Amino acid sequence: MHIEQAAATATRERESQLIMLMDHNLYLKSVVFDVDPLIKPRGKLTCLGEQVKISRVFHCDGLLLCMLKDNAMVVVWNPYLRQTRRIEPSCHSRRLYDGNIYMYALGYENKKNKACRSHKILKLYNERAKYRLSCYEIYNLDSGLWRTLDVPPHTWFLNHDETESSVSLKGNTYCVL
Repeated sequence: MHIEQAAATATRERESQLIMLMDHNLYLKSVVFDVDPLIKPRGKLTCLGEQVKISRVFHCDGLLLCMLKDNAMVVVWNPYLRQTRRIEPSCHSRRLYDGNIYMYALGYENKKNKACRSHKILKLYNERAKYRLSCYEIYNLDSGLWRTLDVPPHTWFLNHDETESSVSLKGNTYCVL
């Protein structure tokens, strides 16, 4: 299903669109806010193939950051343009996937000319054995490179529930810890 076609239909029918994660797949839904609110299924969104399972989704500026169920990589998806980009883990974090907790966020930085934005992925992770946040990394979608931030480790610890408590607003990521 293509989101552009569904958006045109939703506009005609005075509906709002939303994307919902269910059973490790993304679905497009329409919401009618009349006297009796109604959610209508529009169809399954396909971007990665049937065998790929998504565990979490973050949104910023029309882009979706999909964290795959196996934690091996993340995918940035523009559902409107039907474009996807697989993001391989950084060299440093590849060896840390067993039993560690990861938090991702998607945001952007305005470029100097203010007409373009540079989208970035923030990744935090805990090494379970150390019980602290041990690394911060940023992936720049323009350059395709991971950069480790020089931030001292914190003694607080992310648990699984906290990794789902972030939201992006105007390119800034806010987390509830």
